[in-house]
Amino acid sequence: MIDHNGTTEGPTMSRQRNATNREPATAHDPGMNGQSRNGSTQRLAAGRNEINFPMLTSAALNEGDFQETWLVEDTLVAGQPMIVAAPSKSMKTTLLIDLVLSLSMGLDFLGKFKVPRAVRVLFLSAESGLSTLQKSARAIARSKGCELSDAAGLFWCAKPPQLAHAEHLAAITDIVRNNEIEVLVCDPVYLMLGTGGNEASLFAMGELLSGINAICQEAGVTLILVHHCKKTGIEAGEPIEFSGIAWAGFEQFARQWLLISRREPYQPEQPGLHKLWLNIGGSAGHSNLLGLDIDEGPHHSRRWEVDVLPAREIRRDKQGEMDRKRAVKAAAQIERDHLALVQAAAKHRDGETLKTLRTRAGFGGTRSDLALKSALDAGDLVPVEIIKPPRKTPFQGYKLAPERGAT
Repeated sequence: MIDHNGTTEGPTMSRQRNATNREPATAHDPGMNGQSRNGSTQRLAAGRNEINFPMLTSAALNEGDFQETWLVEDTLVAGQPMIVAAPSKSMKTTLLIDLVLSLSMGLDFLGKFKVPRAVRVLFLSAESGLSTLQKSARAIARSKGCELSDAAGLFWCAKPPQLAHAEHLAAITDIVRNNEIEVLVCDPVYLMLGTGGNEASLFAMGELLSGINAICQEAGVTLILVHHCKKTGIEAGEPIEFSGIAWAGFEQFARQWLLISRREPYQPEQPGLHKLWLNIGGSAGHSNLLGLDIDEGPHHSRRWEVDVLPAREIRRDKQGEMDRKRAVKAAAQIERDHLALVQAAAKHRDGETLKTLRTRAGFGGTRSDLALKSALDAGDLVPVEIIKPPRKTPFQGYKLAPERGAT
């Protein structure tokens, strides 16, 4: 039952009160219909299995303090499950290492997003291996002005659990509670879920994911699941959306997200250079689209240099580059048409109309107008009047300039 403060009491307490203070409930008893005599409190009748579903009055919801707690400002809210998704080989694990180091030491994520306080983090890794994790974590820690060993609140595990197994889940729960973990990262989650072939079932995956998150909620842990994107349906060079996340249920389950994709293909001849999109958002209302220019150096000498760029700046630069390429392409076309028009005029010593010249050159319309202007401006062609019997009125024509004709 909800008390005057808007909280609930357990069903056992309600039944004891019924037994000691008044007659057994009847069909008209407020304990049966869920409405108190003054109409201000309600409860759900509990069954024999003692299941309880806590309720709040609207007044309690209105007056309560339910403000979000930011673990990373404008990026990660405490207590809400996050999905980090990206196509294969798109830097998601390395970016997660920056995130967990920042969380564990209270340092800015990517050098931009404030971390209000340090929290204890457990990073479960099923793919990368300790050597790769060590190399990347050392470089990222150095970029933040510290050493990896300084991250006393960050724990690593390269033996991934199977989160669908009760024994494994219980063991992870004990580890989380005993070490006061506040953030749990599963990278990648597909290697830790025994889906039983149900990865396409929204209902089966929803039940599995919500069960794992419920354990984290009870322990006061924020869950971060790292997952892959589909191999098809994603436009190269553009930010990915939720529809690009692989498997059923993840899109609906996520309360916040980091979606990572490549702005440009990776160039093997430029090792360690990456240009990415980072799509940030969540049900708390935060959203952002950023570009990341990352230089992690060659594999034998890792570093971590990140430039965070506004999406509008990237799109403006990209549009400018596209305009420049179009202009270069158009200028090259005009130059080729200019030459073809001059070559056509060379076959008509006394000149010819533009219609005839462009027909011989093999193009027309706007292209011929631009080519003619270019040829006239360059002094390669000059205007001339053309008489074609039986018409006595001359046509406007063009011929090679005298100096061109001489050569």
